[in-house]
Amino acid sequence: MKNISKSIMAAALALLPLGAMAEINIDFESNSGYKAVGLYDAWEKSPFRTGELKGNFAITANPDTTTSEITGNRPNPSAKVLGAQRSRFGSNFFGARIDLNEVIPISPTTQYVHVMIYKPYEGRTMLMGLGSRTERLKQNPHAEQFWSMAKNTILPGQWCDAVFPVRGASGVNIRSLVVIPDCESPHNRTEDFLFYVDNIVVNNDPQPRIVNEFYAINGDKGSTAMNRSDRYTTSIKFKVGSTTQSIAVKQNSNHKLYQDLTDKAFFAKPGDTVTPSVTWTGTWMHAYCFVDWNRDGNFTVTTTDNNVDSNSEIVAYNYYKGKNSKGASATENLGSSCGTLPSFTIPAGTQPGMYRIRYKIDWDDVTPNGHNEIANNGGIIADAMLCVYGPEVVLNDFQLNGEILAADRTKLSNHKVPADADFTILSAPEKGFHNGGVTVKCGYNLSQEQQRDKFGNSNYITFDIPAKNFSEEGTYTIPAKQMRANLLFNGLMIEDGKDDPTEATAYPINFPNDTKITRTDRRLNSFTLTTPDGATQVSMDDNSDNLVYNKKTDIVVTATPGATITPSVDYTGNAMHTYWYVDLNEDGQFSNTLNANGTPAGELLSYSHYSGKNSLGNDQAASIRPDVNNPFKIPSTTAPGLYRARFKIDWNNIDPAGQYGESNNIDDNGGYIVDFMIHVYGSNCPISTNATNATGNLATSPAGTEIAPTGFTATRGQDLAIADSTTNNTPVSSIKIRSGYHFNLANGRQYGNVYWTEADLAKANNAFIIPAEMLDRPAKLIAEWGKTGGLQQVELDLNSAIHNLQGVRVNHPSTGLYIINGQKIIIK
Repeated sequence: MKNISKSIMAAALALLPLGAMAEINIDFESNSGYKAVGLYDAWEKSPFRTGELKGNFAITANPDTTTSEITGNRPNPSAKVLGAQRSRFGSNFFGARIDLNEVIPISPTTQYVHVMIYKPYEGRTMLMGLGSRTERLKQNPHAEQFWSMAKNTILPGQWCDAVFPVRGASGVNIRSLVVIPDCESPHNRTEDFLFYVDNIVVNNDPQPRIVNEFYAINGDKGSTAMNRSDRYTTSIKFKVGSTTQSIAVKQNSNHKLYQDLTDKAFFAKPGDTVTPSVTWTGTWMHAYCFVDWNRDGNFTVTTTDNNVDSNSEIVAYNYYKGKNSKGASATENLGSSCGTLPSFTIPAGTQPGMYRIRYKIDWDDVTPNGHNEIANNGGIIADAMLCVYGPEVVLNDFQLNGEILAADRTKLSNHKVPADADFTILSAPEKGFHNGGVTVKCGYNLSQEQQRDKFGNSNYITFDIPAKNFSEEGTYTIPAKQMRANLLFNGLMIEDGKDDPTEATAYPINFPNDTKITRTDRRLNSFTLTTPDGATQVSMDDNSDNLVYNKKTDIVVTATPGATITPSVDYTGNAMHTYWYVDLNEDGQFSNTLNANGTPAGELLSYSHYSGKNSLGNDQAASIRPDVNNPFKIPSTTAPGLYRARFKIDWNNIDPAGQYGESNNIDDNGGYIVDFMIHVYGSNCPISTNATNATGNLATSPAGTEIAPTGFTATRGQDLAIADSTTNNTPVSSIKIRSGYHFNLANGRQYGNVYWTEADLAKANNAFIIPAEMLDRPAKLIAEWGKTGGLQQVELDLNSAIHNLQGVRVNHPSTGLYIINGQKIIIK
């Protein structure tokens, strides 16, 4: 079997699309519009062209006359249609052929061929035109003249109107149309399938005759791309009062017309006056905003005499037929204000809930699905959610092996609190479990297992509160900006001694972990990172299986905030591109945000080549080798901590998970992903302790400087001696040092990162010694007091963490035996 080559496809696309065609309308109730039907394969050695196979086709009964849930009508009520068998022995250009009664002349003006298609599988759909040029008298009258891909999504298992844009040079007559239902490689097909064709129409309308999806666009949501690189959107925004909410858009990296951002939301209350806007690079375009107020799966817009009906669901626009949505006169050329929109008011009676909101950059067009030329003009259609909320929010918790409570230990069961106000929660794991963080559902219909409703709208959005963000007492204050809808807390309670469950989904890659590089001409040997502290080499000598992904988080590069890191790479092979990331917000992911000029803006700090540029914003040829890299800086605002970093070798792709599944796969190209750690350190090392009022505080030796529970700073990189008795002369029998960050993490691990380690301090000359190498980061000292083999009797310190012997937290203990700060102690 053979696939038609990509070079042929590229040449074909140069012809696309076709133009001023004669009006035709073909169905299969009668043969008035066509001469004959059959099968066709563009592969010259196809068994269907050599005569080895004949194939199956027939005029047959319509396989599906059901009513659409979306429209309430039958998409195709025809009794008879053309049915054919898509053979796995044909090429990817195999389809049903319809010979026409009349020729169709092509012109340079684009027109559209609409073909009703029903097929059981996903896959790209193509239309081929067979005919000849009028000036070439000896040309085969059924030579291939155009190849056009459907511009909209053809969904499996239902009738769809495939729309094929067609144009070409004048002087070509089309005599046959070939409908190719599955323009994909047939190599993986294990069986044939039936497909059906009906109602072929040629006209000037690019809109599909059938609405097969909610919130449709003019094109295919998954594949329609911008056709120019000088125009793109980097964010959509929503201003309420003086506060601007923003959702990032990666159109300058994914180059898609449609951006599905419905897992994110803007927030507002009924009666709020809000201002939408689009951060768009370009000029001579206009911005539009829609809200599906009746939540019926569509944005309804009607116009009369170039005016927008007041009942339409378009809420703001800055230009349409000479006016904006306020009715004021507007100019076509808005200059740098293309993305600026007038304000609108959330209707006072709007019920709390989730509503789809759409942003569009287009040219003088209020249709929500976009003008015919929106992709060619570098526009965008971006959908998100608008969460309208009331004055109160309702809180609930749902988890096993513990509870999420209010800070005062009130249970969160239909617990109502004011919206827009901070709220503190407490993670209370059962004995034998510890806090692994909380996932929060924010929105409405929170009891639904499915996040999305039948229209594809999110019932809620989710956000995570990592365990490292909780205090050591288990509390976390949710900021007011996240208290703007009902919340359902799902606490992750991790069994003591178990592996870190957050590692499974953190720092994803797009390929299996055991993916190997099989080619021998390319190999990463090592890379080195040089900071003001010195050089750290990461050797790949132990990568004997030549795996693409390598986790080397035991290797730590040290730097201060604002420090410059200079990479160098030892790589055997030809041109490839390098990318450097740091998880600066410690959320278990690497972002790849770019500024409008293409320079890094997020956690992608440096790259050697992407879309013709490097991370400095300079032009860069794709032929650059991996041993050429740009220095990058740790942002000066970075707090001291341990941060996961990633080095990637790939081809013209800023996805931190690697290019995989299409062309230029990372393994095929000899690319790599290597994770390591960067320790960003401060000038001093804060030290805390587990001291109580009863025990007294630890003190340095011999100076006797008090080390209060939260208030002592040691000099970085110098030995420190701790006296073996406290400030009230309680003997100190032993001290453990916990060195690192996020001491509230029960085992020091999250997202597969080790944030702290623990060791016993050695004692010498009546003091416990912290060696200099352990004072390169914050520390917590965990002392045991006056241990003589019996139980202590102490006066109660209400600031202590007190549990009964079953591990349940006790707020008001009586006298007796308790666990206080991890030790069994008698309260008298």
